[in-house]
Amino acid sequence: EFRGFMENRLGETFFIRKIEGKRLEEMHEQAPTLLKHSRHLFPFEFMTKFMSMPKSNELDPTNIFLVFFPIFYGMMVGDVVYGLVSAGLSAWIVKKTSPSGIMNNIAKIWMWSAIPTIIFGFIFDEFAGMPHEKIFSMLGFGEIALYHGIERMASTQLLLTVAILLGVVTIASGFLLGFVNAARHRDRKHELVKYCWFCIVVSGTVLVSTAMFSAFPGSFLLPAGILFLLSLAAVIYYEGVIGLLELSSVVGNILSFARIVAVGLVGTVIALILNTLLLGNADSLLLAIIIAPVYIIGHLMNAFLAMFESLIQGARLNYVELYSKFYEGGGKEFAPFRFSRKAIKE
Repeated sequence: EFRGFMENRLGETFFIRKIEGKRLEEMHEQAPTLLKHSRHLFPFEFMTKFMSMPKSNELDPTNIFLVFFPIFYGMMVGDVVYGLVSAGLSAWIVKKTSPSGIMNNIAKIWMWSAIPTIIFGFIFDEFAGMPHEKIFSMLGFGEIALYHGIERMASTQLLLTVAILLGVVTIASGFLLGFVNAARHRDRKHELVKYCWFCIVVSGTVLVSTAMFSAFPGSFLLPAGILFLLSLAAVIYYEGVIGLLELSSVVGNILSFARIVAVGLVGTVIALILNTLLLGNADSLLLAIIIAPVYIIGHLMNAFLAMFESLIQGARLNYVELYSKFYEGGGKEFAPFRFSRKAIKE
């Protein structure tokens, strides 16, 4: 196909040498990587390249980042009004910055992530830190409660459990992706090790949740314990003491997802303080007028802080916790017919 394309464009004034199979491996050359996504997904591709270009025989983490990051971001911000602010502010940044600049791509990611932020805002029933019935009351519609959301300040334990379970799913998915990568590399040892780590995460979760919280029937303890010990023994056999030490790192990676709740609660507390500041002085019209600009600016700053912090923490959960289970990187971008200047002679 390539030869036919070149003949149509250049005639026969070119030379092609095709290298196949083991000969390519003996030359120690890694094939370049071509990342090809639609223009709508380019910001997420930009984040992949910003970290490290995947090797040509690796899974492309762009789509993985696209799936997990908006969930992390939406859970942390989790406010309908802040989601709308995120969409509006990011649209303004996109218009004011260069399409090839880092802020332009980050702003586009903010725009994408505004959708799950609004969804989680409805789930948490947060509208600039206030429940929807409070908004109806302020607008003069009376105490109308359409539904009962999950209030983050009152449901910390529930949300912490959900965040930890999300960590279990994410880390287990990372090991499964590592299994797929190892299979593509035909590396049977790492293929088995990654699968054993997946079994350790799943069986360990069943053991802890059953023994401490009775989440599963007691009959699950024995098979889960046997699977856990067999998988751990296989990891130690292939990786040695390092494999045993890695167990604490995996547990730490899962517990690290508690930061989703922590970051979200910080934004909620700041919003509650700002709301109390205004509503507590609503009886005094003059004081309310004076405080109103502070209230608006405070919420805008809190929204931007939530956007910025959630971007950092959400990316960290992908780059550190998830990618470390399957991603190597270090590939070379496919750049055909491109000349890279290394020096300039005056």
